[in-house]
Amino acid sequence: MLLTDPAANTQDFTVAFGQLPSGTGQLVFKALQSHSDGKIVRWIEEQQPGRPEPENPAPTLKLTAATTSDFNSPGAASTAGDSTARALAVGGFVVAVLALIAGGLALARARRARQ
Repeated sequence: MLLTDPAANTQDFTVAFGQLPSGTGQLVFKALQSHSDGKIVRWIEEQQPGRPEPENPAPTLKLTAATTSDFNSPGAASTAGDSTARALAVGGFVVAVLALIAGGLALARARRARQ
């Protein structure tokens, strides 16, 4: 998500969603922007139809229906990829724990052999 403020400063934010709500065409993210001088800007005003844009509009994400190409695009999330990543992470953790145990046993044997 890219947010732009009136001073032309932009910041990218990663937003992860589970199931998006149905029955609505948009999501509104009310946000507070804190500055180093203690000033807080409240980006919480929702745009009202037929009215001018508010001074501090809340960031809004417009929702559209998914298409078949959305699921086949290279950037689409993959459940299989997530499962593989988790399995590899767990496997790496197990290997690291076993290596620590083996290292501790080797150190204990070396100390006993010196005595």
